[in-house]
Amino acid sequence: MADSRNGFPTRRPEATGAVRRPRPLTQPPWRNSFAGRGAIVAVQPAWSTDKTLAGASIGHRKPGRKAASTARRGNTAAGRPAPRLRPPQLRPIDDTAPGRDAPGVRRGRLPLRWSCMEPGMNPAKQLRTRTMRIFILMLMFGLAAWASPTPAQATARVIQCEDCTVPQMRSRALSQGQGAGLSGTYYVFSLKKQLMLGFWVQYEPDVRRWSASSTEVQDGVVDMFAHMLNAYELKPNVFVGQQVFRGNIGDIGGTHDPVGISIRGPNDGAYGRFMDNLQSCMAVTACVRGISPALAQLNLAENKAKSFTWSLFRIIGGGFSWQSTPPTVTLRLCNQNNDCAIVKYKNGEWVFVETRAEGGTGMKYPKNPEYAEYDFANSGEAGIIERGLTEAGAAVIGNWNLRSVLACTSTGVTTRCEYLVVPQ
Repeated sequence: MADSRNGFPTRRPEATGAVRRPRPLTQPPWRNSFAGRGAIVAVQPAWSTDKTLAGASIGHRKPGRKAASTARRGNTAAGRPAPRLRPPQLRPIDDTAPGRDAPGVRRGRLPLRWSCMEPGMNPAKQLRTRTMRIFILMLMFGLAAWASPTPAQATARVIQCEDCTVPQMRSRALSQGQGAGLSGTYYVFSLKKQLMLGFWVQYEPDVRRWSASSTEVQDGVVDMFAHMLNAYELKPNVFVGQQVFRGNIGDIGGTHDPVGISIRGPNDGAYGRFMDNLQSCMAVTACVRGISPALAQLNLAENKAKSFTWSLFRIIGGGFSWQSTPPTVTLRLCNQNNDCAIVKYKNGEWVFVETRAEGGTGMKYPKNPEYAEYDFANSGEAGIIERGLTEAGAAVIGNWNLRSVLACTSTGVTTRCEYLVVPQ
């Protein structure tokens, strides 16, 4: 027989001789509200006579399911038949009762906090609901952070826009800052119109949009733009593509042989003296003006740009956004034989590239320690290279003919060239 209290079947103590644990005077608030509706219960074997829940486990009782009881009375006296094994009896775990952690009690998951649960909801379902709510909140915060970015402060950029009106210049600055996601000062200029405007571009989180407001052009930027205009007047299209300037090699100071610089290599004193004089000349405006007035203005503009960590000729990270092909500068320093040492401006410094004949457009002279081989079409071509090599101190052995090639090798700072006959 089974008795029922608070909606749960219980065993009578006289049926098995077990001593029933006294219930607390104050029942937990969930006992009556959750009885028979998925309450957490303990399974105790019917044959257990221990007053603790020996071997009990925690599970969920399905709603509406009643526990059966087959208890028989009078099965503990001597000489009576052995009690039958009966199915486990279900009774609620009193999680607030003293001694709930008594030895012999197997506990699984502790129940959820009842104050956070809705009446009648399965704890597992409640856990899934809470997890989903947390996920939705995290997603909402993530979307809010993505929709309201805080752009990093950017170095000011200079943008070329030759045919732009003033409103179009503002739009170019705004699109440049918004596209890069960077706030800061942007200068937009037009060499044709001799105009440069400054704009402060920023993201406004209150209205969630980008804005561009006019700002003054700094004095150093004004000076830089003035030198750019002077160079543009002296040499049109000076800021488009490769720009080549030619000057006398003696204008940089000292005496230099372009061919000797190439065939002796960087380990020779002639190469070092040439590079030192070149760097010194580029630091003096009058010296650069002696080579080319337009180059002098470009050099002044570049020096001003460097003070803002910009560069007119650095493609990546130079601070300039050119409308067409970015400009590059090549300088040909030639002697009386029209042999020219070619240097280029790269990454903020001048670098020797090579030496060529015929004003810098002819054949390339050997560059130490490279191996060079020449197949001349006629004696005139052979004579130009032979003269330059001989005056630079190279040894030229043999004579040119239609079946020969001139092979040049370098050992240390010494270059040896010899005509070799090519077998047919």
